[in-house]
Amino acid sequence: MAQHTQLPLWRDAFELSVQIERAVQRFSRYHKYALGADLRSSTRLLLRAITLAARKDAIALHARREVILLAEQIRAELALAHALKAFPCLQDFATAVALVGAVGKQSEGWLKQAKRERPAAAPAPGAARA
Repeated sequence: MAQHTQLPLWRDAFELSVQIERAVQRFSRYHKYALGADLRSSTRLLLRAITLAARKDAIALHARREVILLAEQIRAELALAHALKAFPCLQDFATAVALVGAVGKQSEGWLKQAKRERPAAAPAPGAARA
């Protein structure tokens, strides 16, 4: 597998993180240090989860599920920020929503691929065969 930084999923998640950082800088003080901090933290967690999910071991499958959950969490945080009018520029919100949507779709496909590649469970030693 290619390095995780070469994956389209990583590139979109990284771009989302950069976009959120820039957008939060323009939030009002009221939103910057609460909702903005949550968004920034969630995008950093997403990048960490993708790094773990790119591995080829038992941790990867769990991390791929975590990537999907984090994408959904960020989507919910973005919706809340939009409802509270935290984004001074609607284009920032639209770009972030598009990026998190792309990350969500890619991560779901990545999880399905991992499940297909996962070998069937081997029978337990000493198990009776039919």
